[in-house]
Amino acid sequence: MTADGTDPIYTSGDRRTADSTHEHEAFYDFFVDFIQGGLAQFVLLSAPMLWVVAQTPTYTVEIATAAVVSILLVSFLITLFRGGHVSVGRPWPVLTNERLGTGTGWQAFLTRSAYLSCTLGLTTYGGVLAQVASGSFVWNAVVAVLLSVAAVVSLPYLSGDSTRMRIARLGYYVLGLVPAAAVLLFASEFLDPSAAFALLLVCTLAALDSRPLLEAVRG
Repeated sequence: MTADGTDPIYTSGDRRTADSTHEHEAFYDFFVDFIQGGLAQFVLLSAPMLWVVAQTPTYTVEIATAAVVSILLVSFLITLFRGGHVSVGRPWPVLTNERLGTGTGWQAFLTRSAYLSCTLGLTTYGGVLAQVASGSFVWNAVVAVLLSVAAVVSLPYLSGDSTRMRIARLGYYVLGLVPAAAVLLFASEFLDPSAAFALLLVCTLAALDSRPLLEAVRG
């Protein structure tokens, strides 16, 4: 008890200062944002491709290495940009429950799901290809890191509604889907049918997100 009769805020076993308390709170808030806004978003919205990756019967160690690097890094970067800790030059397109109940909100969630699914496919199988070609897991991680950073930094730009951005996004979808389709085709003899269904679901999401582009071309 202090001289004024009040209990001390910090006991002798707790030597933190008020400033360090705020630092701990900031770290805790960031960790919560990482779990809820970064990791949960990435895992939930890329779930179809995550299933494809998990069911791939070949290069299992290589796939696990690239997938873990991608999941953790992309989730971390989403948390940074979503919370405004780092700027990518354009406002981060935050997904909210309020937006989900609107037409543009559903479109935004659809775009994000297709984008993150293709990002997981591109970073994972890109890392695997790098390791198979080089014979070193280091290049697996390096390629997965570089592709993850490029994908997340590009998201605010490629998620736009202009025809130009839709064309660029469609090209990105193709880039993310082709490696996964090639690997599954190569291992089709040992493939779990559910993986093919999950990949078809990602293709469907990409097609739905690209439908306005096809309508604009027809118009």
